Amino acid sequence: MDALFARQPIFTVDNKVVAYELLYRNTKQDDQSTNFEKTIDVLINANTLFSNFDVEMASKRIFLNFDRKLLLDNIIDILSPREHVIEILESVVPDKIIINRIQQLKRLGFRIALDDYTINYPYEEFVDVADYIKVDFIENSVKEIIELSRREKFKKKILLAEKVENENMHNLAVRLNYKLFQGYHYAKPIVHKGNHISINVKTCLDILLMLNKPEVAANGEKFVDLYKIAKHIERDPVLSFKIIQITNGVRANLYVKIDSVLRAVTLLGYASLHKWLKILLFQEASTRSKGNNKENVNKEVIKSIIVRTAFVENVLSKNPRLKDILGEAVLVAMVDLFDILFEMPMEDIVSSLDLSKEIMEALMYDKGDLAKILHLVKSYEAGDWDEVKNICDELNLNYSDISDLYVKSLDDSKEVLEELSKEEYV
Repeated sequence: MDALFARQPIFTVDNKVVAYELLYRNTKQDDQSTNFEKTIDVLINANTLFSNFDVEMASKRIFLNFDRKLLLDNIIDILSPREHVIEILESVVPDKIIINRIQQLKRLGFRIALDDYTINYPYEEFVDVADYIKVDFIENSVKEIIELSRREKFKKKILLAEKVENENMHNLAVRLNYKLFQGYHYAKPIVHKGNHISINVKTCLDILLMLNKPEVAANGEKFVDLYKIAKHIERDPVLSFKIIQITNGVRANLYVKIDSVLRAVTLLGYASLHKWLKILLFQEASTRSKGNNKENVNKEVIKSIIVRTAFVENVLSKNPRLKDILGEAVLVAMVDLFDILFEMPMEDIVSSLDLSKEIMEALMYDKGDLAKILHLVKSYEAGDWDEVKNICDELNLNYSDISDLYVKSLDDSKEVLEELSKEEYV
């Protein structure tokens, strides 16, 4: 597995974690990513990770590194002023455009931090607008750190001692009335690992086109058909997974469990979906340019998922009773292979995706009609025709139709499978 990103906790004087700085990590020795690409990677990976990351991050601020390009980018639109702190890298040079942008961000409610502050930091314009000053306890001498603490401007700022590596540094920071602390003395960065698996670029572009060209209702009103968009997203299992994870990370109503891709898309909303798709595309382009994704793509598993979901749709559409759980059944058939695709235990996948009780019970405990539908699919894939017939009888499905429906599913999936064989996934 590759290192996707790391997070380093930020502590109060009482040793309580109140924030995390998210840090870029890459196992490639020749990595030449720009600061812009690094933050995009961190942002996406942190929002699409299988872990208890969301629980641990609850109610804590997230410090993100911003270079000039990122400060001016509209990625800000998907961030929350309540959760995210914009940390200005030392490479950023202030000019009228940047200062105006920072003041605009502050009016939106964002807090600003200055990274790696040293005694010779040349840009007082940034000090004036900053809320946090992260003073580098390695690059500054003890004398310089004491001198900085006496500066009049600093008395109105939240001082954060960073790169604190021993007890002496900690005691000095406490004595100088620092409020926040970060460094190896307290905790090393926690590295999160996983696999980068590609999204289908054509599918992503098609969805963006649908979002940009609303349909027109009979009364002349324009609207975006989220149902059509959700069905389009379902054509790409990896994109489906990432959209569900992003929705879990940013949605406001934590009490609504996700039971379909349509539910995730609806909760995420048109505007956020549009922005996240563009960011995912940027990450994909950036990853491909480095040539490090091909070995991670398990095409055969993705092909199986695509055919599976089409098969489930065709089977359930013939049954009035089961038609109502079509979205859930598609998701179950998809997630069932995620443990192979993402090399993660199913238990971690299910808890990470925050799925509905019915889906969880089907995947983990083989309970309910959803489990029977999944068992039907797996039995057909295994060529266990007696079991297929038994399940058809249980679900009141016509066994004689099943083979034709599977052939139809292959035909329905043909276009997507052809795209999978092209460069979009390679």
